[in-house]
Amino acid sequence: MAQVIGTRIEIDGFNIQIKSANNIFVSLFLSFWLVGWTFGGIFAIRALLTEWAKNIGAALFLLFWLCGWVAGEFFALVTILWGFFGKEILSVNQGIFTIKRSAFGIGPRKEYQIIKISNLRTTAQGEPLATDRYNRSRYGLYGGSIVFDYEGKTIMIGAGLPKPDAEELAAFLKGIVR
Repeated sequence: MAQVIGTRIEIDGFNIQIKSANNIFVSLFLSFWLVGWTFGGIFAIRALLTEWAKNIGAALFLLFWLCGWVAGEFFALVTILWGFFGKEILSVNQGIFTIKRSAFGIGPRKEYQIIKISNLRTTAQGEPLATDRYNRSRYGLYGGSIVFDYEGKTIMIGAGLPKPDAEELAAFLKGIVR
């Protein structure tokens, strides 16, 4: 039987799922923004195709602008998908602590040897960490309410967890990661 902490955490044995902290305002804003941004990109691509032969300077500028456009599309789409469908999946198996951040099963996976994990603790919600230079934690894409040290690095999990939920999950994890 699964144990539930708060509204976002489900524990089943040594497998833990943390649903993403969806900031509905950010997700809705980015959804509307993405529509306009996409149309802007389509018009820029059309202009690029017509200007290429006529004005190489304008075409090169549009090509440069479209590189930024692709980055904006990617960031907005990832943020929206993470907000609605993302989750952190934590598991422990044979002395390895695995963290997978994914939406629809797609996302990075990192493994940590339990014996090298130290100083597992909670942080104050919204506490800025030096490693979050771009304020990604505001969008739930980075950071965490639970942190631990691993080979000289600070690893964060549970982005946007409320302090009571983070403390309860940290206590559970301390029982596994000794």
